[in-house]
Amino acid sequence: MVYEVMLRTALMLLALAGTAFAETKRLEVKIDATIEVEVGNLIGFACDQPKLIDAQMKTKKGSGPENGTRGEVNVFVVKGVAKGSTLCRIGSDVTGGSKLFEVVVREK
Repeated sequence: MVYEVMLRTALMLLALAGTAFAETKRLEVKIDATIEVEVGNLIGFACDQPKLIDAQMKTKKGSGPENGTRGEVNVFVVKGVAKGSTLCRIGSDVTGGSKLFEVVVREK
């Protein structure tokens, strides 16, 4: 229990630490619905309330020239599980950039 609280606090601080460098984008998803957001070449994610969503990273064929020579782009996939709000930072590589999302899960 103590470990979970410490982990949640650390993830929240991590998410908030870069807010001066990253614009927070709001994502809304209904319970049992799934959305996808293209995040370029960013990899990895951390959310402060992970039980509210089922999230994963995938790679898919990109839709624009910013997708590099491979023509692929990473996608943050989010499925709503429980009503609430969570902050998610995409981009766990400390040498690269990141994006901050506020994911709001709404009733069906």
